[in-house]
Amino acid sequence: MSSEIAPNHKHTTEEIKNLLELPFRAAEITWRVLGDGEKTEGEARIIPYAYRAAYMKRLDTLFGPGGWTQSFSMTTVSNVQRSKKVNKAYAMITTGKILVTSTITIEGFGTRSSTGEGWADDENGTTRAQAQAFRRACAEFGLGRYLRELEGWSCKVPVNAKGYFKRPHFSVLPDCAIHPAELAEARELRARSAKSSRKSAAHAPAAASGIGQSARTAQPSESGASANSTPANAIEAQLALLRTPEAKQRLAGYLGQLSKPLITSVVTGLSELYANGRMTGNLVNDVFFNLDRAVDLIDQINTMEPMLPSDNTLPSILHSHSAKSLSDLQTFSDLKAVSRTVTTIYQAEQERQHGTTAA
Repeated sequence: MSSEIAPNHKHTTEEIKNLLELPFRAAEITWRVLGDGEKTEGEARIIPYAYRAAYMKRLDTLFGPGGWTQSFSMTTVSNVQRSKKVNKAYAMITTGKILVTSTITIEGFGTRSSTGEGWADDENGTTRAQAQAFRRACAEFGLGRYLRELEGWSCKVPVNAKGYFKRPHFSVLPDCAIHPAELAEARELRARSAKSSRKSAAHAPAAASGIGQSARTAQPSESGASANSTPANAIEAQLALLRTPEAKQRLAGYLGQLSKPLITSVVTGLSELYANGRMTGNLVNDVFFNLDRAVDLIDQINTMEPMLPSDNTLPSILHSHSAKSLSDLQTFSDLKAVSRTVTTIYQAEQERQHGTTAA
């Protein structure tokens, strides 16, 4: 099937499903810095996301402007404490949270809903919350879901003196996040960059040998090679560290609380980050640290659930992430999103009942 979308062509249900899941074009992708805390030593870690207009254009192309509808509902939570940068320093402020639910209905495909959030002290908080909720609702149909599934992926880029980052070429993205029509260009650029890097390395002076040399982790190349371009044997070498009897036994111990896909996403995501030099240290320790964090989040959610407004609150939140229980969640990012939503609602309920915001 062609990777191009013909607006006037009558697509089959299976074709529409595939076209919804098709990655966006490079021109429709932009980048966001992970946070001010990620800007260090003239560099920043950034992640991709698609313009809201790109989602709407895809829906219009597949279903026509009248073939789908969207609606929003909004609630606010008052007296929420958060840290905010004020006059170049961070301070705790009292503000509010904006919670938006986006509902999208596509003729013949049903209705999907999801949530987004923003801060009341942000002049664009409502717009951000609506855009986030809209993208997440689209992901329930498969549109843009691949961007949400880039769990743990980020790209490190230079930051100039004014704090602006250098926009990377789309070839830094994994193959699964590149439009098929642009994949050949991405691979060609990676090949040229790799060849240039090898040529530079061949002319560089040999590194002096010393104690601990074998333990050093290579840094990402300036060519911007993605985790997907990391040699398979490098990733396999990292995964081998988690195939010892002791590690396998520890991993199996999480299966009662976490889904196998969530555990796998943590293991493979961190292995890729270690293999391509974006993380250093002890892979095994980092894997179990993140899995313990996931279990702690589930315990916290279970502790707050009895104090939520109704017995259906948590199931409704889980439904927006295509899960029936906490142990069904497929990725760590989904678990964290559920935790944030539950915590916000829990704090609002404590405020309503007792007049104070829970810590």
